Parts: sequence; structure tokens; C-alpha cells
Amino acid sequence: MRLNWGIIIVILYTGFILLVLIMVMFSFTQKVDLVTDNYYEKELKYQEQIDKIKRTDQLSDKLDFQINSRIAYIKFPNKPDPENPNNLIHFYRPSNSNYDRIVKISTDSTNLQKIELNKEKFSKGFWRVMINWISGGIAYYTEKEFFLN
Repeated sequence: MRLNWGIIIVILYTGFILLVLIMVMFSFTQKVDLVTDNYYEKELKYQEQIDKIKRTDQLSDKLDFQINSRIAYIKFPNKPDPENPNNLIHFYRPSNSNYDRIVKISTDSTNLQKIELNKEKFSKGFWRVMINWISGGIAYYTEKEFFLN
């Protein structure tokens, strides 16, 4: 059987419409995570964040962040205020916000904090750690990136 041009054009248009519909359905099923739920509110307050980053960069001693055998070692350049609820370490997973973890800062006498990155809570892949601490009434902030195997 020989197809004429009219039937070929109808088949091509129908195939194109089906392809577009499939792509639209696929795009609606994809999860889209913002960095935070209150993204726009935090954007307006970002100047405070910039000031914290500048103060952190001006410290003579820098914050030291290292990972060894799935244990994160964070050495603070100054003693974080022990009872401040804003002293937080946020482990952020860009690919899936369900893996995000927030840990309160509690250092030892040498300003060192150890955090176990166990496999149940911290999966393999790219992570960003955002450290927000207050020392002597002055707020500081820094970010580090790492990859877990």
C-alpha cells in the first residue's frame, strides 16, 4: 500500500503533538527545589548575609573544615556563644532537599566540633555546608563544599 502526502502529513503532525504532550506531562512530574522555602524573603535580607561573610573574611584565623573517614571536623577561629540558637551548621544537598540536615554548634574547649556523617543520614554525592555562628555578639557566616564517597 502506498501512502499519499496527506496521510504522511497527518502522521507527522499527530506524532509531533504526542511528543509535545509527553514532554509537558514529564515536566510536570519533575521535582523543583528552591534553595529554601522562603527564598524571596531571604533574598531581601541578603545584605545582612553579605555583611556576615565580609566579617568572616576579615578574621585573622580562618574557619577550618575537613572531612576524614566520614567525620567532619570544624575548627572555629573564635568561640561561638554557647547558648545562641542561631549557631547552626546546615548541611545542604542541592539535588534533594529531603537530605538536608541542620546541626547545632557545640564545640569543645579548643573550638572544635566533630560531626559524624553516617551513611543513613548523609548519602554519597555533592554537599554544601553553611555555617552560621555568633561570637561575642557578632554574627559570622561561611560556606564550604564537599563530596562524600
